[in-house]
Amino acid sequence: MDIANHKYIRDVNTSIIIQTLLKYEPISRIDIAKKTKLNKSTVTRIISDLITKELVIELGNSKIAHFGRKPILLTTNKNAGHVVSIEIDHKMIYGILTNLKGDILVERKETIKNTEKDIIKYQIINFIDNLIEKKQKSKYGIIGIACGIHGMVSDNETIKFAPYLKWEDFDLKKILEKHYKINVFIDNEANFSVIGEYSFYNNFSNMVSLNIKTGIGMGIIMNKDLYSGNTGYAGEIGHMIIVPKGIKCPCGNEGCFEQYASESAFIHNLMSKYNSNFNLDDILNSTNNQEVENLLDYLALGLNNIITILNLEAIIINSSLFKKIPQFITRLQKRLISNMNTNYQLLLSKLGKKACTLGGTTIVIKNFYGIENTVFNSF
Repeated sequence: MDIANHKYIRDVNTSIIIQTLLKYEPISRIDIAKKTKLNKSTVTRIISDLITKELVIELGNSKIAHFGRKPILLTTNKNAGHVVSIEIDHKMIYGILTNLKGDILVERKETIKNTEKDIIKYQIINFIDNLIEKKQKSKYGIIGIACGIHGMVSDNETIKFAPYLKWEDFDLKKILEKHYKINVFIDNEANFSVIGEYSFYNNFSNMVSLNIKTGIGMGIIMNKDLYSGNTGYAGEIGHMIIVPKGIKCPCGNEGCFEQYASESAFIHNLMSKYNSNFNLDDILNSTNNQEVENLLDYLALGLNNIITILNLEAIIINSSLFKKIPQFITRLQKRLISNMNTNYQLLLSKLGKKACTLGGTTIVIKNFYGIENTVFNSF
């Protein structure tokens, strides 16, 4: 066996051990060997290397009874580096600074002043700079930047089309990497969101995260991996046509799902009906408001299509309206009466507005460690 192959095996084993640490920490060397099926000497050698690199630390002896000497517990060194992750919609930039476990150390938001590409790039850089300035000193510093976009992002991470931001072919990745000289990861916010849900809370092998905001985006996990389609555009469920010749959408089509079932469409309908003279909480708590019923009916229509096509284990609903009124989940579930597929769970997101940025954080951490699958034992 040549040197390259030896290195490959060592790197693969290191990745397996890091994934095991992230999922089960604190954990002993002996338990890592049991879970990974690697021999004890391999585990000991790799852990020693990771400790030298300040990526793993020893916590002390386990309190669990063992024969002989109590094993020393290990954990990843969460303070060895930091991640900046931001989300950009048409009105706001929201961002977080985290450690290597995804713990949020700083968060901030800022209203977008101008969406023109040559102007907003400076606002984005200033926003990121503000987060970076808040970090503490660490071994590896800022290990990467993630940016979730409300729009279509190609598989080469170019923003192809963001209808509400009025962006086309915007290479924000190139701009940020040139400025910061570190890895920058850009994707659709729904893709980041489903990665966040999968990594921090909902470890289903086949699931989607449905983000109901200004538009409707869907991130897809299939067989434990993100599914993004042939060119990166999978999951643009908000532009599925549900009403032929319906309301005009900024994407160019008519009758798109998000023109009827998004939060912005719902608020627009309320303002049109009540001339802005309404109390949102009263309407949401009503059991027979027609606009609420319409919203749930349209959502059920779209969800039924998703369930039938994808045969999922779980659907995660991420919506501020559903967060206000969790009973909407039950009311929505009652509308999904097809016998075609009943073996799934309809769940409310626990990450909420942080799902996208935590998903972006996960992508950066995965790249830093060189691992394929990241599930955190931190929430």
